[in-house]
Amino acid sequence: MTVFHRPLVRLVFAGALVLTTNSFFSFPSKAVEISVAGNYYDVLVANRSFVDDPSFFSSVLMPWFTGDTTDNTLAYDFAQSVFNQLGSYTYPGFSDPGGPLFAYAKDSTNVFAVFQDANDPGIQNDINVSPAQSYNYAYAVPVVSPAAVPGALPLTGIAMGFGWSRNLRARQRRGSNKLSR
Repeated sequence: MTVFHRPLVRLVFAGALVLTTNSFFSFPSKAVEISVAGNYYDVLVANRSFVDDPSFFSSVLMPWFTGDTTDNTLAYDFAQSVFNQLGSYTYPGFSDPGGPLFAYAKDSTNVFAVFQDANDPGIQNDINVSPAQSYNYAYAVPVVSPAAVPGALPLTGIAMGFGWSRNLRARQRRGSNKLSR
């Protein structure tokens, strides 16, 4: 009888396989992952100025960037979602108690942005800043919904269940062969 026919040894071996598989398929953690309007985003921060990098201020990197100086609704939603994910007092590097700027429009003299107060979830502020000055602006990268990506554990469980069912069928066949003699 081989060692792998003992149930406890097989269970320990399977656990080691799951841990090894998870370590190979784990990915580094993201800055802040949020969900807005059913879509998932990694929200990151970059210190930029509009004058130095105007292509950064677009709806591709900033889904809340509408270009309309009166339409800041989506910028508010993103700022609130980041606050909800991080909580109070979690914006290091900002002199005022606030998060990164969510720029939503630009005119000839100002960049219009929203920032979330780090002390109070109910306070969000509109701010107009100079396009020539660098600030910590938020930007977002769309990510695949976590529910759409299967992890290693379910796949390993399915494979192990299939293997165990094949072994059970083989044992049943061997048992029925002994009875028929």
